[in-house]
Order: sequence, then structure tokens, then C-alpha cells
Amino acid sequence: MSALRRAMKALIRAWWAFDLAWKNGRPRRPPRLLVHIAVHPVITGFAGVLFFGGTASVGIGRIYPAVVIWGLAWGVVSYLTAIIQRQIMKHYGFLPRPTPRTPKSPMRP
Repeated sequence: MSALRRAMKALIRAWWAFDLAWKNGRPRRPPRLLVHIAVHPVITGFAGVLFFGGTASVGIGRIYPAVVIWGLAWGVVSYLTAIIQRQIMKHYGFLPRPTPRTPKSPMRP
């Protein structure tokens, strides 16, 4: 195992230890809204674009290219935050595991 791989594994273990210590040793069940955000990160990113871009354009009074870039940047931040929340919920077992689908037999309709 390379030194870089060992360092990454140590960093990941340190992150999960810090996360568990931050939650006082026991993770709590997340609210329904947070689970919905983690399950649908693209919708969350789009909502971030609309909210932040819309708020900036209403505040300025016009839609400038800088306002569009501002909204897109915050949409990406919202999307990445939802992805991180999804990984945290998967780690602690709060997201339902998808049931494996069995392929249909070609002989059955």
C-alpha cells in the first residue's frame, strides 16, 4: 500500500472520528427535509441557483451576468453540500438501502 493511500485512509478515519465526536458520540436521526435534500441533490442545487440568483437580482433590480454567475456558484455549493450530507447519512445508515432488482427473464412477459 502506498504512502499516499495510507495517508488518505488515516485522514478519512480522522474525519469520521471528528464527526462522531462533534455529535457527542451518537448520531441523531436527521429531519425529513434533510433526508429529502440528500436524496435529491440536483433539485437542491437548482433551488440554490433560483434562491441566491433570484435574491441577488431582486436586490439589484436587474439581471446582470455577474448575478447569473453568483447564482450558479451558489447552486454548485448547494449541490455539493447535499452530496456531502448524502455520504454522511449513508455512513451512519440513515438512508434506506435500495433493494436489488432481479432482471426479468426473457421467457416471461
